[in-house]
Amino acid sequence: KALPLMYELLSTQCQLAELLDKNSYAESQIDKINDVESLHQSLISALQEYDNREESDDESEEMPALETGEHGFELRKYLKLDSVLDGLFLLSRNLFGVMIVEVPTNEVKGWHQDVKLYHMYNEKDEGLGDYLGSFYMDLFKRVEKDTDRAFTSTLLDDFAFDGVATSQQQGEESNNDGKKKSTPLLCVNCNMTPPLWDDSPAYPSFDDVQELFHEFGHVLHGVIKDNRKIMDGHDGDEIMEEFLPQFMENWLYESSVLTKCTSHHETGESISPSYISQLNQQRQSMKREELRHRLFLGELELELHSKYDPRNSDNEESIVGMQKRLAEKHLP
Repeated sequence: KALPLMYELLSTQCQLAELLDKNSYAESQIDKINDVESLHQSLISALQEYDNREESDDESEEMPALETGEHGFELRKYLKLDSVLDGLFLLSRNLFGVMIVEVPTNEVKGWHQDVKLYHMYNEKDEGLGDYLGSFYMDLFKRVEKDTDRAFTSTLLDDFAFDGVATSQQQGEESNNDGKKKSTPLLCVNCNMTPPLWDDSPAYPSFDDVQELFHEFGHVLHGVIKDNRKIMDGHDGDEIMEEFLPQFMENWLYESSVLTKCTSHHETGESISPSYISQLNQQRQSMKREELRHRLFLGELELELHSKYDPRNSDNEESIVGMQKRLAEKHLP
């Protein structure tokens, strides 16, 4: 049903390009189409070069993939949640000088006994400096929770809750418009499998840990985006909302970080270098497939809007045919 609408939309875009005295609709939106085409071709060549190098490496042995999801017990036995959080908070301190302090459980008036509360401070002389904000962590799945996704949300802007007072209440500095700044109060929601017993440690999957690092990046973004001291003088608005989450997520694959986040459930040893190497190989393979898919979508969009005119009765290829041809090129 959508196909006739696609042809109609493309025809309208071609008419708009003519009104603007452009050769194509793409030309009215992009200054240098040739540069985009060159970028696509350079990425395709780089992928092909990598594939050829992989095929010619006779010494490489294909190892079974490490399961990173719920049933990835080979990795989960290293991922004690307390160790993961220690490594994550240490990374936050090393990168941004942000120190995390957990509030004692008996002082937290959360909505569930599993909910934890943390305060964030600037590091000052290897101790606590200025208070920056607070965040909850609600990490375990429950029947009443949204089990489809992990997310971070801002809870309160102008009220005290659980002993967390905002800057408005504390009478701190004002913005340029005269309004008092609010101290951030956020919440990280994940859907990890809870421990079997209340006094047992939790062992999330590697995918869960990756989500946790990502969501904690949102917490950092919410807390430090307006702090020029932490941002080294840069305006926090220059950092896109997804930059810090992706940035934090990528650190999980660094050996220096992952070894600090892992502790074997029996021996206490950190994860082995061979596992770290295999995780990185799997990630690179996944990223290459993601790049191929993006190249397919990018070239399809560019060709549709720069070379295809549905009003031309001499077209030898339909939209569906073009999609199939480019899919066979990029996603064999």
